[in-house]
Amino acid sequence: PHDVPVLLLDADATPKITKRIYPNARLESFTLKPNAEVIQLTDKTLSKATVLDRPAVNNSGNRREMAELVRAEVYRDSLTGNRGVLAIATKEIVAAMFKDAGYDIDSMDANAAKALMMDTPLHGARWLWFGPASLGLNTWEKFGTAIVFGREELPVGVLEDMGLALFGDTDEPVQMVQPNEKGQMLLPRVPLPLHMADGSAAALATTAHPDRRVREIQEQTRERSTGQSIERLRLANAVNRKRVVLASAVPIPNLPVD
Repeated sequence: PHDVPVLLLDADATPKITKRIYPNARLESFTLKPNAEVIQLTDKTLSKATVLDRPAVNNSGNRREMAELVRAEVYRDSLTGNRGVLAIATKEIVAAMFKDAGYDIDSMDANAAKALMMDTPLHGARWLWFGPASLGLNTWEKFGTAIVFGREELPVGVLEDMGLALFGDTDEPVQMVQPNEKGQMLLPRVPLPLHMADGSAAALATTAHPDRRVREIQEQTRERSTGQSIERLRLANAVNRKRVVLASAVPIPNLPVD
């Protein structure tokens, strides 16, 4: 109901979506600086297409590189107190990594597979994936390192369905992506701002939906979903500085890069 007081507390509340549900909402925000060293690797973004079994792509080589990076960070962590390393990717990529290590994920029911992948160290790290599984848990709050491989990217059609559901009956039509000459629905690449820890500004070229409202939905399901998974280490409350390694060309809000 719109005629009663409502107090919404949400780490990822954003104006366009919130005001579509509560038109008179007043948004107040504050940011806690993460106590972390953040390294972002942008020359290899390790998307699903480059990591999973797709034709003409060196998938297994990319997964070997992922395993090597995890082992390197586990070794680094062992020199600084063995606080723990959390590796994060899409659920499909995490499952592929466990299959590479000999685990028969496909023969398990969904709950057993989830428990195995979340509770079993692989290459010395614990593993997690984007989405609801990573929300609200303090299991890894004492860990010292988070490594993020790629990001969760919703298909264009799914994003636009969400955009139409929220904004399709407003006075401003939702701007839709048009298919190219091959019939593909591809998002344009644009520079997105990257905030640096030293106060300087930079940008990373990555895909973004052209409609600013659908773009906000995309940010919720991509950038902010990544941020939520990293926050399993509770960076703002960390007494000792932690370490975040991002293998992605997408800037994450409120995560300044060193």
